[in-house]
Amino acid sequence: MRRAVRLLAPAALALALGAPTPPRAETLTPDRINGIGLIDFGLPPRFKVGDYARYHMSAQSAMGVVDDYNLTVMIAGEEEWWGERCFWIETRTQSAAGGDQSIASLMSYDVFADSLALPHMQLYVRKIVNGMKEDGSVDQVVYKRPASTLKMRDPLGSQFKLQVDTLGAETITVAKGVFPCTKLHFLQGRGATGARGDSTDYTELREERTTFMSPQVPITHIVREDIVQQITRKAWKVGHSKDATPTVTLDRTVGSAELVESGSGMASRLLPESMRKSIAERAAEAARKAPAPRPAKRKAG
Repeated sequence: MRRAVRLLAPAALALALGAPTPPRAETLTPDRINGIGLIDFGLPPRFKVGDYARYHMSAQSAMGVVDDYNLTVMIAGEEEWWGERCFWIETRTQSAAGGDQSIASLMSYDVFADSLALPHMQLYVRKIVNGMKEDGSVDQVVYKRPASTLKMRDPLGSQFKLQVDTLGAETITVAKGVFPCTKLHFLQGRGATGARGDSTDYTELREERTTFMSPQVPITHIVREDIVQQITRKAWKVGHSKDATPTVTLDRTVGSAELVESGSGMASRLLPESMRKSIAERAAEAARKAPAPRPAKRKAG
């Protein structure tokens, strides 16, 4: 799924860098995944605390590496942070190989006003929670952009080229049920040129996603997503780019994400109960705790 499902790009990239090909099928343990890229930034936020969507993710590469796990995204709470209205999005990854892993990110609601929200989404992350401290308190970390991005001359997110096309309407059936959907096609790619000895090579990663979206699904609006990811390479001697070798496919991955459950009322695993509240609930609680105003003293007559 968009910018959350790794699929097997790291395995393909390892091959491009000279790593040995796995001799047999291998199940990949999923990393801790942050699901901020699954949010549909194209529509106003209509979700509430406790809303969630769970997906079954599967993929297999030509190299024989397999991904199979469940991914849940939920709205874990809301908070005002440095004057900004923000929401906590919690992502849970569950697999037979890796067990349960969770991460929560505090994001500013201002992201929904950005016309380029998808490539800029990291700019709206305010805090991260990975777990609990030894004393039982929440381990909150203020999110900081990598120092390398502060020196970039190109805008953040411009390294990836994204093309989106609408393919019409289609009704599809998934584990959760039947949904009338809008069908979208995403095409994204990135290329890099490197040098090895007296040779130059060009490696390109292309990803195509066919996504079925419905406003009935909270947070992501994604019902199903079919993914094809491919990494290719060509090489030439320095100064002889016209004599480049034919483009070779190093790896090709086919995967899918299917909605298995969605709804409301889910409680966070990472955030304590005091943080699992909406901004409105926090304001009402603060008003109840505020001391009552003292009656004005009467002047002596």
